[in-house]
Amino acid sequence: SWEAFAAWRCGPQAPDAGLRGAAIQASGPARAEVMVLADCPDGDDEAEGVLLSGRAGRLFDRMLAAIGLTRAEIHLAAVCAKRPIGRRLPPEMT
Repeated sequence: SWEAFAAWRCGPQAPDAGLRGAAIQASGPARAEVMVLADCPDGDDEAEGVLLSGRAGRLFDRMLAAIGLTRAEIHLAAVCAKRPIGRRLPPEMT
């Protein structure tokens, strides 16, 4: 189920579970017509607990508004739920 996948994705069995920091869950409706996939959280995201927050998030919200959408209408997720050191995935994860 979608719920089981979401729990696994940020749980101890996920490929990036060993990376430092808190895992940031995807947000928005699971069956949204639009999905935005980010690479990984950044420092602002970790502080806020939300993907694409801070300065990048404000720009992202304006971009969504320009196409008539809001965060509530899209599904936002990251390839890597935690921020890798240097924003690069370890070779064994690629």
